[in-house]
Amino acid sequence: MFLRTTFLNTKYFFLTLYLIQSFLKDPKHLYYLEKTITNPNLENRKVLDIVFKEFYLKIRLSSYISKIIYSYSINFDKKLRASRSRYQLADEKFLTSVATSENMIEKVVLHFKDSVDDLNLYTALQSLTERQVTIIELAYICRLTDRQIAITLGVTRQAVTKSRNKALESIRSALKGVE
Repeated sequence: MFLRTTFLNTKYFFLTLYLIQSFLKDPKHLYYLEKTITNPNLENRKVLDIVFKEFYLKIRLSSYISKIIYSYSINFDKKLRASRSRYQLADEKFLTSVATSENMIEKVVLHFKDSVDDLNLYTALQSLTERQVTIIELAYICRLTDRQIAITLGVTRQAVTKSRNKALESIRSALKGVE
């Protein structure tokens, strides 16, 4: 015991190293160190060296694995951010306008038809389907793009364009027939 405390006092700097402290936390490792101090022969040194090398390899392996995990997580985050920025569905302004337009489509459509003063235009609008009136209203009153209208209504952009063009053609032909 005296020898152990003498060794610990003389090798204080050596024992302040975190690696050595964590090595000596294990009672088995401390036993091998005491055995080597009390009986310093070649066999005891070899055993202590082998035990320390195994411990050190485990530390290095866990450090290596944690660095790999850290590196992969950073790369994964970069790829995820790039993917999200590349494949955005819509910008924030549009998302708020979609929420607003979804809640107000029916109200605006009713007001849109009621606000038409020209009897011929009102008659032409009455001949349109509800979807065509909604698309015309969203395109020209709410000033949404075809893409935004498509997302709002849950259809493709091509379907919106086709429906809007048919509605406009129907209105043109109805107004031409009146003149």
